[in-house]
Amino acid sequence: MPDPTTLSRWLLVAALAWPLVLLPSLWVRRLQPVARLLLPTAPALAVVLALWGYPDVSVTSPWQPQHVVLGLDLTARAFLGLTSVLWTACAWYARTSLEGDEHRTRFEVFFLLALAGNLALILAQDVPAFYAGYVLMGFASSGLVAHRGDAAARRAARLYVSLAVLGEVLLFVGFAYMVSGAGTTSLPALQRAAPVPVAQVLLLVGFGIKAG
Repeated sequence: MPDPTTLSRWLLVAALAWPLVLLPSLWVRRLQPVARLLLPTAPALAVVLALWGYPDVSVTSPWQPQHVVLGLDLTARAFLGLTSVLWTACAWYARTSLEGDEHRTRFEVFFLLALAGNLALILAQDVPAFYAGYVLMGFASSGLVAHRGDAAARRAARLYVSLAVLGEVLLFVGFAYMVSGAGTTSLPALQRAAPVPVAQVLLLVGFGIKAG
């Protein structure tokens, strides 16, 4: 019988990779019907991971085996369960509501990228992985904001990108302060480290802008 920890570790990687695996098929006309049929399954492995993933499973860096990159702890499981169900509902709605939409493929591309970024930041256990997922989700979401394509949507997307970049810069500086003080990029270790007031303010404002 396969080791449940090993299976969960593979599932952890597969849940993050599956939206990106579906992505290239959207550009191949013959594969588009299959890709669109499978679009609602993009968050499916994340749902499975949230419900049945082995507790505290993690994936380490192939270059630094002692360094954890992705993980499923109690907090990640809760956020993953909530967001993956919401992404699934959105995917099913988009599949039917976008019938006949001339910009459907563009929407689906940004949808999958934003989903992958969201999953990455939830499962991230170190700063680079978290920040990469955060930036990917932010820029991909701007494509969803601009989907309608009219002047109001483009204006909203420009405003969204401007605020997203500002928030990401603040987060980057805040994380830089924390990493330089603690000497590690591990998120659990940074949580246990002595607080850095400047970094806390920067992170609070950066996340606050993104939330808005």
